[in-house]
Amino acid sequence: MDCATSSVEPPAVLPQQPLDTRMKFLLMVSYYGRGYVGWQRQSARDSERLVSVQDVMEAAVSSQFFRNEKINVTSVSRTDSGTNALQQYCTFVLDRRAVPWTTDEMRTLLNAVLPESIRVQTLVVLDPVVARRRTKSTCKKYIYYIEQGPRPSAASMHTAWFIGKHLNLPAMRAALALVTGTFDFRVFSQGLQKDIFAGLNTTRTILEARVVARRSVDFSLDVAVAGTGVEIDDPEDTTQSFYVCVEITGNGFLRHMVRRIMGTLRPIGEGRLPPEVMLEVLAGRQEPGPSVPSRGLWLHQSWMTQSAFDAESAVGEDDDE
Repeated sequence: MDCATSSVEPPAVLPQQPLDTRMKFLLMVSYYGRGYVGWQRQSARDSERLVSVQDVMEAAVSSQFFRNEKINVTSVSRTDSGTNALQQYCTFVLDRRAVPWTTDEMRTLLNAVLPESIRVQTLVVLDPVVARRRTKSTCKKYIYYIEQGPRPSAASMHTAWFIGKHLNLPAMRAALALVTGTFDFRVFSQGLQKDIFAGLNTTRTILEARVVARRSVDFSLDVAVAGTGVEIDDPEDTTQSFYVCVEITGNGFLRHMVRRIMGTLRPIGEGRLPPEVMLEVLAGRQEPGPSVPSRGLWLHQSWMTQSAFDAESAVGEDDDE
């Protein structure tokens, strides 16, 4: 299935310089959301007390590579306050005449001044033809982690949401199957029900939704192992700790969309509502659940091209056989 591109901000440019003197860099960044108001910088009114990941990235890029002027770092997607990210792509532009470093050296220089809560995983130069276009993501996968067990774990208090009541995972899977496909997800968004947003396209496609149980989930920022764990059969109780991992892959997401889907899933998992309530919410006949805490939400993976998504999907299909 094809993935439509998501809306993004325009890339940073240096208009006073000819195009052929500019180099556009693409970075993959991982971060813990605690202490940040999400990716996007806030208005000047709030900037003194609210820090965004974008603020920190721009300060690092400007201090290391262009000390006389602030460099804009533009994201391919945004995250809510407190949301974690494993693969957040962003770009910035420099004059190639002022770039004596290799890309590996640039990544090292950035990580040297960034806090441990933000890591630059990869940094590459975009092809000049590609650099002229807006940088977009094709598909994204979010994972929401719910901890189950006798008590919350201190180790995951900022990376997962603890629910003590045992959740019915088959019921949650049945509910998610009802919203897998192409729908108008406006009802699951934050603030888009107002009349002024009536003309906004809020149709999105959820390509895949999974609910799996895992023990010993890795919540590091190491992209090679983060999110991995020991997959187990659906536990019958919460006498031992484990994580319910809700994985949602789509071609775009509205603000708070995943968190409100999760807020609707919770009472279904707890047995207070049937899975079919998802259809009632989509039809506007019932209110969705509230947004769940952002700390359990991870932007786990982003695909920058359709071919990359198709290739990985094909590998996944082979693994399932």
